[in-house]
Amino acid sequence: MHFPIIDYYRFFAAFTVCIAHYFIVVSNDPIYEFLAIVGVELFFPLSGFVLASQLSRLESNINLAKIFFIRRWMRTIPAYIVALLSAAIIYDAGSFFNLIKFTTYTQNIVTDNSIPNFFNIAWSLSIEEWFYLTLPALLWLLLKTNIKIGQKLVWICFSIIIIGLIAKILMSPPPDLWGEYIRRSVIYRIDALCYGVLAFLWGDKISTYFATLVILLFLTFISYLLLNPLILATSSLMQIIFLPACSFSFSVSLVILSKIKISNLFSIFGNYLANLSYSMYLFHLFFISFLAPSLSNLKYGVVIYFFSVVTFSTVFFYFFENPINQMRPVYRLHPRRRS
Repeated sequence: MHFPIIDYYRFFAAFTVCIAHYFIVVSNDPIYEFLAIVGVELFFPLSGFVLASQLSRLESNINLAKIFFIRRWMRTIPAYIVALLSAAIIYDAGSFFNLIKFTTYTQNIVTDNSIPNFFNIAWSLSIEEWFYLTLPALLWLLLKTNIKIGQKLVWICFSIIIIGLIAKILMSPPPDLWGEYIRRSVIYRIDALCYGVLAFLWGDKISTYFATLVILLFLTFISYLLLNPLILATSSLMQIIFLPACSFSFSVSLVILSKIKISNLFSIFGNYLANLSYSMYLFHLFFISFLAPSLSNLKYGVVIYFFSVVTFSTVFFYFFENPINQMRPVYRLHPRRRS
């Protein structure tokens, strides 16, 4: 299911990460590290939200899981492998075993502490890939064991969220290890995508008044952290609150955004921007490595950098990603039986 306005949300998330990472290199202001964290958090509920309709199909017919997996893997893995191998060559992957961990999305199953962490944005992609596997696997298990539970997808997502919240509270590592042990760990973060699934499934039950209240409270919370960005790095309480607050608030925001209608022209442009988002996220660090040192003193250095990223991403999408996407299988309705 496609929501045109959410294409702009997707691009905004990629834009936030790309720009924040650039300024992390050229500036010592901790606010940019915080903005990069928020930018990545925008992606997780989005993935759950846009995939919820496909996951609902699996609840009705688990045999469609094969199509689901192929579609997801063809969309995400080929581009990831290109970026990963590029990073291995440019930054040195260390051992062959370390490269295999990143190739199989297992480098941060528990903690994100690979040495060297030569492709350090890969942690978020691992969380996404394991979510693609976990939800269908749990659906299959419930269906095969004939456990009498209505709305199995809702039950699974809600259970993962509750378990994840409890686990993060019980784990509660020292604040300086939170990023490595919690924020970038697969086992502690799959719940972030489940918020998006529930938002899609329960969207009709979320009133505009409630959504507005949630968003205003979250903006107040974020504004406080923006004024004091080091608090997130030093306060265990803020770290416990931050992740579920982001996931819940961004999920509610997606419900509101999905109801907004836009013109065909804005829809086409938004779709173009959304198509660039994945390759922007995958490859922007290379441009920072090559361009940031020489552009840091230029008044419009960030513009040159971002234009370079967008240009590359446009070419990469239309000549690499899109041809692969066109070959993906589609969900087909069974033809009606003749009486």
